[in-house]
Amino acid sequence: MSMAEPSTEQNERARAYLREFQQLQDLRWNWESYWADIARRVLPHQNVFQRAVLGVSQAERRTEYIFDSTAPQALENCAALFESMLFPRTQKWHQLTPTDPSLKDDREARAYLENLNDILFAARYSPRANFASQAHENMLGLIAFGTGSVFVDDALGSTLRYRAVPLQDLYFAENHVGVIDTVFRKFEFTATQAVDKWGADQVPPGVKASYDNPAQSHRVYEWLHVVKPRRNPEYGRKDWRGMPWEECYLCVNPIQIVDEGGYRMNPYATSRFTVGPREVYGRSPFFIALADVKMLNEMSRTDLNNAQRAADPPVLLPESGNAFSVRPGALNYGMVSDDGKPLAIPYISGAKVDITEEKMEYRRKAIKEAAYGNVFEMLLENPNMTATQVLQIAEERGILLTPAMGRQQSEFLGNVINREIDILFHAGVLDSLGPMPDSLARTGGLIKVEYQSPLNRLQRAQDVIAIQRTLEQLIPVAEAGHPEILDVFDWEKMAREVSDVNGLRSDLLLSPEQMKSLQDQKAQQANAQALVQAAPQAAGAAKNLAQAQQIATSAPQQQGAQQG
Repeated sequence: MSMAEPSTEQNERARAYLREFQQLQDLRWNWESYWADIARRVLPHQNVFQRAVLGVSQAERRTEYIFDSTAPQALENCAALFESMLFPRTQKWHQLTPTDPSLKDDREARAYLENLNDILFAARYSPRANFASQAHENMLGLIAFGTGSVFVDDALGSTLRYRAVPLQDLYFAENHVGVIDTVFRKFEFTATQAVDKWGADQVPPGVKASYDNPAQSHRVYEWLHVVKPRRNPEYGRKDWRGMPWEECYLCVNPIQIVDEGGYRMNPYATSRFTVGPREVYGRSPFFIALADVKMLNEMSRTDLNNAQRAADPPVLLPESGNAFSVRPGALNYGMVSDDGKPLAIPYISGAKVDITEEKMEYRRKAIKEAAYGNVFEMLLENPNMTATQVLQIAEERGILLTPAMGRQQSEFLGNVINREIDILFHAGVLDSLGPMPDSLARTGGLIKVEYQSPLNRLQRAQDVIAIQRTLEQLIPVAEAGHPEILDVFDWEKMAREVSDVNGLRSDLLLSPEQMKSLQDQKAQQANAQALVQAAPQAAGAAKNLAQAQQIATSAPQQQGAQQG
């Protein structure tokens, strides 16, 4: 539809969007002071809070508050930890399974969903999709500020494209069940970018005029992208008016809608670290560690000033003294009195600032612990631990990581996967799978995501510990003369459970059908071997039997002859 001459209805909707955006701005205002404090000392390249979009210059120096790099390094390490635990790049960290438990062992349904899972991973980690880098940027913002969001785009020609949206551009609202369903994104486009995206006929006349003027073609304008539930979708329509999510792009100044559309699913996968009562935005570990971060930087700055003052102290000169050079080998005339006393002396205040390395190290340790820096510290410090000790520590670490990371699986990864399947299905990418198996179709095609990340394996470490402890206690009993006690175990299931928890690839294990065939072959071979081994004994027994029969037959004849 043409936006060159917006109607009265469109103008009113544009103003309504802008009023709603201003409300969300007011609700977010208090958060920005927290985020700005954290950004200055933890994530400086995102230190643009409480600043207008058009007032941010590129390549600004934003590290003037950082005198100790512990917090930024702890953030990077924590983000890497979350990625490796939730969605490692070298593993398939989830699988798709039917929601109906009766289909768990259905071979056709299982094969269909495994192929679908393979297509998802191939599209997600395609170079053009850019998932890995954008997920890392999102983790940095999430752990630093407590809220992160990734835009999962339906890109023509590549089907999937991901973009981590910085928190300073985002404004949220929740629905009645506490799920973020309204997103306003404020961003900047030059006149050239706007015309390239929407066309010259869609943008406001002022933007079009800037585009036509070579001296103004890169002038920057503010824009809004709005995504929210559609109040009155026109059910049955195949275009965007029938979609459950409405989308709108509008120019802020001058106010004008430039594009409208819709989504089948919310394209913004937004997650929070922890959420306080009656709060929309999340709180991060650095909300708690901020006092330590500030203190450590102040201590480092003071310590640096003291060291500089001791190495290069201020110089005291007489009121009538002349300036002199402090470079090595310099000659300064007139700076010594007639009796040989120097007329310039260094100033030593005598004040003692007791900043010890132990105090600073205490702050560093607190910051690292807030960012989960101690999760695998014991494993690194004690490389000679037994397998049982390693499993026990893994179980403890899984307990510590579950609250923070479990929310990311439900809010972030779950929404990403649903959006991916929707895009790939409507793009026709899933047509290569062929028709859905009847068994799966009868249940409505309902599927669920089962995560198989290292985090989930850590959570299941207690299962391996239980198996190991049980065997450690019962094997000595079996060796003491009661081997039948081990017959209670299903050794195949135990082996599969241990392999699964340890992350062994499923293609390295025989399937249950292959195991059954192998066991049958072994049984046949054992029977054949037993027959071979028993053959000499059977032959001897047959010989003895024949001799016995011969003796039994000849005995009556001999007795009759004697009687005759």
